[in-house]
Amino acid sequence: PIRTIFRNNHTYNAEHWNLSDSLIYSPAGKWAVYGDSIIMTDTFPSIGQAYRYKIVFKDSLMELYGKEDLDRDGLNDDDYFGIQRKQNKH
Repeated sequence: PIRTIFRNNHTYNAEHWNLSDSLIYSPAGKWAVYGDSIIMTDTFPSIGQAYRYKIVFKDSLMELYGKEDLDRDGLNDDDYFGIQRKQNKH
């Protein structure tokens, strides 16, 4: 599972956890909203990779629709769908 933390200063971390509850990857970057889309641009571990997702809000959920290079063939031609669920701070 991925836990994305969006901050008020327009930065984010996307914590990738494995099924043994260990953090395996945590890219960070900047985000901005334009119309019905969010642009997320990685700044760590590498600078420049940007992703654009259409946002749909349903109740307390934010659905993201976009294209990524999930099969690592160098093309952002794979469908991406994700659900963000707001959690209270601990």
